[in-house]
This record gives sequence, structure tokens and C-alpha cells, in this order.
Amino acid sequence: MRYQANVNVKHKPRVTCTVEARDIKEAAREVRRRYANHQGFSLNASF
Repeated sequence: MRYQANVNVKHKPRVTCTVEARDIKEAAREVRRRYANHQGFSLNASF
């Protein structure tokens, strides 16, 4: 399953990335790992 994440990172414009994961929890974990200093993010499933 592919998830689209819009991440708010400090001192940067909004970052959009695509994460490959089994479920939304795993996708959220991956985004947190990738952007350790994020200010918040939203996830959308993209099919």
C-alpha cells in the first residue's frame, strides 16, 4: 500500500513524500523516522 505524506518540517517548506507500507501505522512510523524534526504531518492513502 502506498501512502502520501505531507510533512511540516522546521525551516523548510512543506515536504511531500510517498511511503510504501502495509498499514497506516507503519507508514506513520516510517515518516517519523525519516523526518525526525517534523512539526506534524498528514497521511493519505494513494491507490
